[in-house]
Amino acid sequence: MNKDSNGFISVIIVSHGHKNYVEKLLKQIIQSKLVKEIILIKNLAEEISYNDPKVKEISNSFPKSYSENINFGLNECSSEFVCLMNPDIFFKDYDPDKVLSSLLSKLSEDSNYSIVSPIVLDKEGFISDFARDFPCVTGVFYKFFKHILLRRPIKVAKLNMTPDWVGGMFMFFKASTIRDIGGFSINFRLYYEDVDLCYRLKLSEKKICVDDKVSVIHYGQRNSWKSPKYFYWHISSMLKFFIIRYFK
Repeated sequence: MNKDSNGFISVIIVSHGHKNYVEKLLKQIIQSKLVKEIILIKNLAEEISYNDPKVKEISNSFPKSYSENINFGLNECSSEFVCLMNPDIFFKDYDPDKVLSSLLSKLSEDSNYSIVSPIVLDKEGFISDFARDFPCVTGVFYKFFKHILLRRPIKVAKLNMTPDWVGGMFMFFKASTIRDIGGFSINFRLYYEDVDLCYRLKLSEKKICVDDKVSVIHYGQRNSWKSPKYFYWHISSMLKFFIIRYFK
């Protein structure tokens, strides 16, 4: 763990008008002894308050896709290890180093581990559906009927420690691992870019893993449940993934 007194992990955060969430998250991460730098990408014009040289702020002149932002952030990282976080992530014990050190240890357990995620809890403290099998057509229609039309909450019966994919709200990995497969696919504007990334990693015989020793809270926005525009992006990204998986 004694890699660098100034930290050895780069954190990437993309804000799309999430000022309030970002400022709360930055207050937690800035105190970390393991974090070397925080790449903060502002996809929309907004004033975010912070006071720490760890933060490297990048302001887009026009909105870019999530994948484009992450890939740009990845190119800016100078650390061996990278942690990708959504702005609405919260460390419930106010101790990011507890989570990061555990994820680092987990990643080193198996050379085939490509991405490690902590357990991701929803804002009510229940395990979210962050770790799943790759989606299939019947499963997607079932989810749409149950959770969108009937408005029933998503409940996780059993957590898979080595799932097909984990959500991009929180990913820990070696920068070289993601760079070696070309980063996140820019074919996905929003949604399913995390599924596609894990799919390509699995094709290269890499593993996705959940560290059940630590957890974070995700105040998920679920915009695709509320906005026609986000719903369209979600459906179109899903169809793109199905084409990649079943017809290529």
